[in-house]
Order: sequence, then structure tokens, then C-alpha cells
Amino acid sequence: MYSTNSSYVDNPEANWNSLSVANDDSNVGTNASGNISCTLENLTPSTTYYYRAFVREYNASTSQYEYIFGERKSFTTEAQVPVGSDYLTGYGMPDVSGLNPTSRASGTNSARDDNWYSFSTSYSNRQIAVHTYSSGAPGNAETLNYVVLYDGSKYAPVWTAHTMNSTYWPDNDAGRNDDWTSDPAIGLTQQTGLDNASTVGYSRGHLVASEYRQS
Repeated sequence: MYSTNSSYVDNPEANWNSLSVANDDSNVGTNASGNISCTLENLTPSTTYYYRAFVREYNASTSQYEYIFGERKSFTTEAQVPVGSDYLTGYGMPDVSGLNPTSRASGTNSARDDNWYSFSTSYSNRQIAVHTYSSGAPGNAETLNYVVLYDGSKYAPVWTAHTMNSTYWPDNDAGRNDDWTSDPAIGLTQQTGLDNASTVGYSRGHLVASEYRQS
């Protein structure tokens, strides 16, 4: 099986197992027939893969094994699932089906490597904010950062959900910073007081503490 260069596909001398695909190396005997199958994992989205079935046959006249290849075939993997409402029901996030989320707005904060998505819910004071990042993620793919169900009447989150996985958040001793800012995915009027918390009786705190990502 091969994916990187189609010119290798028709070359019997090429390393057809470049993707380390498992194969059936059993002795099928003479005049055998039937089906063969293989389970594939960790394939790249939006990529065309080429494959051919083959058998190794012993040639008694030359005392050597010869490879007989079948027809070249191919398939293309599906594109990566785009960021959107799917983030609200997958990835181990809290169930939000009862909130009936509907897309509200989206944007990008390039200074923070942050894409954000805002969703209205069936509760007028509550909305969902989804944040993603790309830099440092495997393949620089857009990756879920955290999700917040925010109550604008209480100026506070009902819950937050975030990934704790060393693949996406390695222990790089990043620590914390005090660069406080409003969340662009949540209406500014519902965040009143967060930028000057001490003057309105609130204690300022993290939605997702940086230290959670360092273990």
C-alpha cells in the first residue's frame, strides 16, 4: 500500500508496504480462492491511498519466488470534520442536547492563536463559547482548546470543559500570565466587571487554569 507517490504504484520493485500495513502471509496452497481484508488505522484525512493485492509464487524452474500483482486500486479518505456544532456533542464534552445550541457568531484572534465560536441556547441568559488553537497541535490542525457554558446574568460559567492530554498539552512548564481579557465569544455586556473585578466585588479567576495543562 502506498500514498505518497503514484509512480511507485506500478513499479513491482517498490516498497509496497511503506505504510506498514498488516498482511496475510499464510500459505494458501494450489488453486486457492477467496477474499482478503485488512483493517487500516491512523490514515491522513483528504489523502488518496493506492493498494494492490499480490501473491508470492514459487517458480520451480528458476528455484525463485516471484511476485504476481493484482489490479491497482485506490481510495480517498474523508476530509477532517470541520469545527462547528459537532464540537458540542463529541470529544467527551458535557451533553448540551437539551440546550438546543444554534450557531451565533465566530471569529479569530490571531494574536492569541485562537479561533472562537459562539452558540446561543434555549436559555436566553446562557450561551456556549468554543475555543480552538492550531500552533503546536499535531500537524497544526485546528484543535479543541476549551468549551464554556456561560451565564450572562451571573457573569460566570456554569461549567467549562477542556482537554487534558499530553499529546496536545505537553508539560512545557509554561506557567501562567496575568494578561486578562474579555472573551470575544461572549457578549461584552454579559462580562461587565470582569476587567475591573476588584471594584465590583468579584474575585477574578481562570475559566481553565494553566496549571491543569502542565501534568
